[in-house]
Amino acid sequence: AFVLGWVLVGVAMFRSRAYPRLAVALLVAGVLILLVPLPLSGVVFAAALAWIGYVLFTERSGGSSPRPTYA
Repeated sequence: AFVLGWVLVGVAMFRSRAYPRLAVALLVAGVLILLVPLPLSGVVFAAALAWIGYVLFTERSGGSSPRPTYA
């Protein structure tokens, strides 16, 4: 359930284009790597979450950024 939930969140984040696509792809890849019971398998997932958190807290919310256009 944990992995499926994060994959769905990753897909929603990827489609919304609110975060860098590479960070979201790393998040999805990292959560899929968690299925393999190896030591340090959560490092990729943690790095992706840290990157997304950094983007979330460093972007300005002045509202002057252009909105994405949808076809």
